[in-house]
Amino acid sequence: MPPKRAGRGPTVEGRRAVLEALRAGAEIDRILIMETAERGPQIDEILTLAEAAGVEVDFATRRERDRQASTRRHQGVVALVPDPRYARLEELIASATSAATPALVVVLDGIEDPHNFGAIARTADGAGAHGVVIPERRAAGVTAGSMRASAGALEHVSVARVVNLTRAVDSLK
Repeated sequence: MPPKRAGRGPTVEGRRAVLEALRAGAEIDRILIMETAERGPQIDEILTLAEAAGVEVDFATRRERDRQASTRRHQGVVALVPDPRYARLEELIASATSAATPALVVVLDGIEDPHNFGAIARTADGAGAHGVVIPERRAAGVTAGSMRASAGALEHVSVARVVNLTRAVDSLK
């Protein structure tokens, strides 16, 4: 579960990650942009998509943004989002088997670094995977760091958390 700050929910941080969250139609409570952030195509598209989706955008100082962010690598853009919703394994299997392409599910064990998890999710998305399965304990999950490292790919790939990875693999077979 993404880290929580006092009285606030989880975040998606970084220009690409927030942009992909908006493109994917993810539920976003509010977007915070540093008032001195350099305007460019990504910020302009974030503002356009946020307006179209009815998402509130606030501009503030770097100090205020840093206080809201879970990481220090937010590139001046932070989206406040509800807690992540993990897919159930059964939903992931149904989605993978009903697709027109051959089913591809990535099963991870022992990935504790959120950045590694995000990078693997980005690769899985690029490879056309229908989802990623991770254990509930002793594994990185969907956090601000993994969302940023995935460059928004976690908005497009389902993630299922399971109690027993061996049983999950048997179900996937």
